Amino acid sequence: MGKKIRFNHAGHWFVVLAVVCLWLAPHHVFGEDGSTLCAPLGLAPCNLATVKSVPDTPPTSPTHGALDTPGVAQNAVLGVNFANYPSNNPGSYAQAKAAGARYDRVTFSMAGAQSGWEGYDALVAAANSQNIEVLATLVEPAADACDASIGYSIWCVPKGLNLAWNDSGNPWSNWVYSAVQRYKNSIHAWEIWNEPNLAFWAGSEAQYAQMLKRAYQAVKAADPTATVVFGGIYRGNNAGRTQGLWNAIVADPEAAANNYFFDVQGFHLYDGGHCSYTDEIEIVRSWMPAVLRGKPWWITESGVRVQDWSQQDFALSNEQADWIISNYSYALQKGMQRYYFWRMTDGGNTNEPWGLLKDDGTPRPAFTAYQVAAQYLPTSFAWSVRHFDESTPSQTGSRITFYGTPLGRVSVFYNIGPVPQTLTETAILSTGTWVYPNGSTAAAPSSNGQRVITMPGAVNYNSWSPPDCLVPSSPVILIERDTTPPVTTLATLPATSESIAIRLHWTTTDPLGAGDQGASGPWLYDGEFRVNGGAWQTLFSEETYTATAFLGVRGTNYTFRVRAIDRAGNAQAWASANIVATTIAANANGKFAFLPTIRR
Repeated sequence: MGKKIRFNHAGHWFVVLAVVCLWLAPHHVFGEDGSTLCAPLGLAPCNLATVKSVPDTPPTSPTHGALDTPGVAQNAVLGVNFANYPSNNPGSYAQAKAAGARYDRVTFSMAGAQSGWEGYDALVAAANSQNIEVLATLVEPAADACDASIGYSIWCVPKGLNLAWNDSGNPWSNWVYSAVQRYKNSIHAWEIWNEPNLAFWAGSEAQYAQMLKRAYQAVKAADPTATVVFGGIYRGNNAGRTQGLWNAIVADPEAAANNYFFDVQGFHLYDGGHCSYTDEIEIVRSWMPAVLRGKPWWITESGVRVQDWSQQDFALSNEQADWIISNYSYALQKGMQRYYFWRMTDGGNTNEPWGLLKDDGTPRPAFTAYQVAAQYLPTSFAWSVRHFDESTPSQTGSRITFYGTPLGRVSVFYNIGPVPQTLTETAILSTGTWVYPNGSTAAAPSSNGQRVITMPGAVNYNSWSPPDCLVPSSPVILIERDTTPPVTTLATLPATSESIAIRLHWTTTDPLGAGDQGASGPWLYDGEFRVNGGAWQTLFSEETYTATAFLGVRGTNYTFRVRAIDRAGNAQAWASANIVATTIAANANGKFAFLPTIRR
């Protein structure tokens, strides 16, 4: 659409300026003004959220009471950051569970663990009590584990990385092994560092690659089944640095034989991609060396700052709710396997609040929107599409549609431009359900096979030049519930065919399943064949015809099956497809009629 690609660090300016867990006293971490940012070492983890931006005054101790909002089922994709705040309170984890979160991301600090593991033990126990799985982000070497030759502003570079992970001269990697060994029955994913394309990593790209390698080896030695996550890359910032990190890993001669020393790529999305024509995830993924592009991606941070009054680069409370639906749907459409919202609470930060909850436990509208996402946006789908070219007058209306989900066809509509848009959607069912960020629902009837969606203009734009929208128009979700696959029946073939042309034709029914709003009808067909009882091979894929001819070889046995896919994306299981077979006679006729013909 001619949009200029821009990457901006709005909202993260404080990363470089922040005072991050300065170890100015033996037992506490202090901010610039002397206020305590982290609990006594070993009693509670020092989390990134409290130290990314130093509050003007020490935060008061929050209280977490029971939520008035009913809980929803935990979602297998969704997580949050720092549900452990405050003080690993099991009640905080109960609130995360009520939101629908299945995961919590928390930093595990080597420096913070020097006086004992008690704080982390309490954290893991509190999370386990609510069926929440911890993603542990390993950071911050202890002072005696630092490479003194490398200066740093946030965390030091570990020393001894050229040595084996279990060498006594490599204390960082030994600590990684100890952490995994201690918690391997509870924690199954370990992220190695945070935002290494920013100032959090003070070393070179090659040094990060070596640190990741040693950490990977230590993790796998303690728990071969554990997932190792590459430290979350912050958006598209510092492209050269980001590419250099990946290139350094690929250059290691031992990398290819060891899964390139990570299982999952972490990424910090924030306001990139969902509110723009620019597909930021795909752009950054294209920077990866080809051998890494098949790695799964997790969004380990994504959020927007919120205030109760209008402020540049912040969202209002209701806008934060809108932001969650649009940002998460974009991440899902790009195939992100997990999504961790930044963050569960404000973490005592009144200057830049981010939380689904205020620190007194009061839910913001975003809490309900998160629940809506957990309930209605898919944990799995067959395929998805995103279009900007369907709305008028400006083609700024975004439609993201998921096919073959547990709820049928699910679409999300919102506008990224300032001019109101109208979009006409082809309905697959005569009725559906609208779902809104506040949790309300309404019937969605169609007229003449169509629905007309009117989207107001986006009103919150960022401070870039020229600006993109920070928050789009309030999104709406459309559920067209058809979860039952169609059934295709191939016509019977003779045991022996007297022609080399085997004519195949089939009929399809699309039953109405329990709870479905309708049957969307057959759409596409896949066909397979096998020769003399061998392996199944593709005959055709995603075709719309219901008959074809197959040219075979005399004296050969052929077996066929066809399945249907309906307009909601439900595909008939191959196991339920009927099978027909025939053998072409040795003296079969070589003449054939003109149907869509597949020659073999």
